[in-house]
Parts: sequence; C-alpha cells; structure tokens
Amino acid sequence: MISMYHTEKEMTRTKFKIAQRQTKKVEVHKNWNILNKEHAVTLFKDKKELKYCREYYRDGVGVRKLAKLIENNWNIGDDMEVVGYSEDCQGKVLRIFANKYDTIDGDDVSESILWESITIGQPSKLKYSNKEFYYS
Repeated sequence: MISMYHTEKEMTRTKFKIAQRQTKKVEVHKNWNILNKEHAVTLFKDKKELKYCREYYRDGVGVRKLAKLIENNWNIGDDMEVVGYSEDCQGKVLRIFANKYDTIDGDDVSESILWESITIGQPSKLKYSNKEFYYS
C-alpha cells in the first residue's frame, strides 16, 4: 500500500504507474475542533423572523456553562439579544448567535452570518463572502 504522504515522484519509482488520482476537498475552518463537538442547536427565532445575526464561538474552561452564561448575559454586551446557541453532548455552550438590531434583517455588519445557514457541526455562511464590507 502506498502512503498518502509519498510524493508523486516517489510513487513513480515503483512498479505502480499513476493513471488517475483523486483528492477530497477539505474545507478549512479555524473552529473545526469546536464544531466537531456540537450535539444540538437551539434557536429562539424561526427562519422567517431573522435573516442575519452574529456568531460567537465559545471555548475554554468556565465560559461554556449555560446557566452561568445566561446569568452573565452570555458574556456579550447588554445591547445584544441572544437568538440561539449550540452545545455539546455535556451541555456546554459552543456557539452563541446574537442580534444587536431588532429588525427582521438582523445585523447587517461584516461578521454577519446567514440565519438559514446554521447547521449542527457545520460552519455558518457569512453574509459577505468577500473581504471587503460596504455599508448599505
């Protein structure tokens, strides 16, 4: 068996000749270690009630207990409304979804995610996929 870590040049030194090679496209996301632990998502608004929101990842000791987060307004500003959260199988909060503006459009800022893109264990899709943000 040829290891996947061998270079193509090394593989051609054997009796095997490469006729075709396929690779799996791997999505790179800085928070895969958190997303892999996700067990449940709880949303406080229906998909018809919100288009965009902000997403905050929680990781670390002492910042993920649901009761403590609620007591401390989820460790976000008092002007933010939490519209959902995700948790692991032990009930630790992993992601928080929040909205600053009380409109159906939600938060129209550079870090906004599409509300409908929230899926267990998957990264959310940004509203603005390009690096630049234009105020509307």
